Amino acid sequence: MTSLMQHPDSIPAGADAGAGVAGERGRPSAVELRRLVLALVRAGRTPEALSDEFEPTVQEIWSWVIRVARDAGHSADGLARAEREELRRLRREVRQLREARDRPAMAETRYADGVEMIPAPAAG
Repeated sequence: MTSLMQHPDSIPAGADAGAGVAGERGRPSAVELRRLVLALVRAGRTPEALSDEFEPTVQEIWSWVIRVARDAGHSADGLARAEREELRRLRREVRQLREARDRPAMAETRYADGVEMIPAPAAG
């Protein structure tokens, strides 16, 4: 984690861009607060110092810093959001394909085990 603090440029300036609307009584919205805190981290402030000044905990601020770095592809210790979503989608697809492949074999087994022969009607 310290590597992000030593290299504040690893957090891209627009990485946490998004629409935020100021809350009641001029307080910043959650998005604006996160954007402000991330900008201060990029400028060299520590999450510990920012936690004392703003509402988020040190852990929350670190999680924002790490998430932004991962999403921007600047962190080697985790997947970016798009990569995580792709991995999740591919795993779901593999699971569905395996289920589809195994379904006929399972049906044949159930059919062979559970079907009772119905006697043919007697002639006559």
